Amino acid sequence: MRQAMFRTSLRRCGALLSLPLLALAALPAQAQTPSALQDRAHGESALQVQIFLLRHAEAGSGSADPALTEEGRQRAEAIAEQLADVPFEAIYTTDYRRTRETAAPLAEVIGLEPRFYDPRDLRGFAATLAESGGPVLVVGHSNTTPALVALLGGAPGAPIAHDDHDRLYWLDGNRTRRLTAGGIAPLLLGPCEAAGLPAGARCGTYSVPEGGSPQRDIPLRVALLPGGETAAASPMLAVLPGGPGLGGSHVAAGVRQMLGPLTQGRDVLLVDQRGTGGSNPLVCEQGASLGEALLALGRTDVESLAACKEALETRADLTRYTTPLAADDLDRIRQALGEPVLDLFGMSYGSRLALEAMRMHPDGVGVAILRAAAPPAMKLPLFTPRDAQASLDRLIAACAKQAACARAYPDLAGDVGRVLSRLAEGPVTVSVTDPRDGQVEEVAFTHEAFTTSLFFLLYVPELYVHLPRLVHTAAEGDFAPLVGITGPMVASTLGQIAEGLRLSVLCAEDISRIDPASVEEATRGTFFGTMPVRSDMQACEIWPVAQVEPGFFEPVRADTETLIISGGFDPVAGPDWGEAVAEALPNARHIVVPAASHYPPVPRCAAGLARTLLETRTLPEGSDPCADEPAAATIVVPQARAEEARQ
Repeated sequence: MRQAMFRTSLRRCGALLSLPLLALAALPAQAQTPSALQDRAHGESALQVQIFLLRHAEAGSGSADPALTEEGRQRAEAIAEQLADVPFEAIYTTDYRRTRETAAPLAEVIGLEPRFYDPRDLRGFAATLAESGGPVLVVGHSNTTPALVALLGGAPGAPIAHDDHDRLYWLDGNRTRRLTAGGIAPLLLGPCEAAGLPAGARCGTYSVPEGGSPQRDIPLRVALLPGGETAAASPMLAVLPGGPGLGGSHVAAGVRQMLGPLTQGRDVLLVDQRGTGGSNPLVCEQGASLGEALLALGRTDVESLAACKEALETRADLTRYTTPLAADDLDRIRQALGEPVLDLFGMSYGSRLALEAMRMHPDGVGVAILRAAAPPAMKLPLFTPRDAQASLDRLIAACAKQAACARAYPDLAGDVGRVLSRLAEGPVTVSVTDPRDGQVEEVAFTHEAFTTSLFFLLYVPELYVHLPRLVHTAAEGDFAPLVGITGPMVASTLGQIAEGLRLSVLCAEDISRIDPASVEEATRGTFFGTMPVRSDMQACEIWPVAQVEPGFFEPVRADTETLIISGGFDPVAGPDWGEAVAEALPNARHIVVPAASHYPPVPRCAAGLARTLLETRTLPEGSDPCADEPAAATIVVPQARAEEARQ
């Protein structure tokens, strides 16, 4: 029963885990003017309540009914290209030459005859629009277009200036989006077809250029989790998961539970980063069985990796899947959704992507929350053995300070050493049930599998509290409890990672900067040793390595209001990394949660501060809300072991 409970917990936690790194000015609240459009928006699919409105393109002067200028005709053609893929039900214009000519190129492309509306009866026309069965386009004037937006319950903003022809309103439910007329095409979201997404989610794909040779497009999968009627008053919260190699859709099912109050009343945006999920995933075949997955840990199968590379190169330029390109993609998605800014929650590797978005597209980022900060300076996984050892040492010290743990496991460091020594002689065979199919399997548990298991247990407070018991039991010769818990977790988690994307990122951004001569010194005295570093270095000898701009490796110094949350037990992205990021950001605050690790995503003591940042757009001064938190979670000692230790 206890192991079943652990497995349920691990499946929930696994969505943001990987090895080695699993890993704006406030928008004004829109007027709550009752409207037929808002009434229809509730509970309906995206394509049923979308209205696009724009002013005519640039027109001449000196006439009561002027034609478009050459600049205006070019804009009209650009608008046709921009909106050609929107499944419009109707196009409406006023009966003036400049509006008719603005609509004409699009009408010809999609085969619709424009309809005329009376600009003197905007209220009646608004009622007609609200009953539309699909997307419609309305071409009007500098005065009629904002007025119509307001009648439909939208937020028109400032009046349209005489020379402003850029504004393209997009009323999507109760959210008013804005595009540039003739600019980037809109991303329309409809019902989701992908499995694992919660009810009510809206999905779509948006093609971006891969940028390699030959020229290809990558269809990025995007999911939006609506936050309810009040969500339009706040920027979307883009959640960037860990890895590298996890897509946003991997965390969709549990993201509101994981982030708690941060998502309340907010639209949550999830993007499958290029190379993950549904965005041309760079997936390498892995061992199908639990035993095969465990045996693969710490080993680079050169032949299999070369075959994976060759297969993926038939559909991807593997040098075009890096963090800066992913940051560009995220900003394209923002623009295609008509959002002025996105708020960012970056978890683990996702914090690196968030930082790069802040560097490259500062005007497109509102505020940011970085959990387990992972800047490029980490040179993953060079310092992972050191950081993981520090986490284990912290746990050993915590055990010594907790009376029950100290009595039950008086030599925890020795227990770890004894298990390492035993496995250095060769693997042990253990029977374990694979939770994916319920099959009992005999697996070979290796030295590499054990060190990886330690690493994973240190990731989550609810797991590290059991590490002393599991290691002590293994030191006494019974590996079944340890393997029964960590084996399935390791296998299932690594199975979620798009290994090709992981290598494309790490080989370019991290491994390429590791001096081979530094590895021994950096990993000396650690339970991992050189294994994770040597393994990835060997893989990158095979994998194509992209050239990343030197500025990528410099600390990010964006003005974005940023909250950084670190866990004291984090074995890969701990407080030192969070502090390094905070020192470079002029408007950052760094909170360390002593007993937390890489998880939970939002520690309870930091949740209020994070929510305040999202709501007020600033980080308040004041005391550390996590300063009085316990130094470590209470380590679990089974009653039988506690009684035995007291004798």
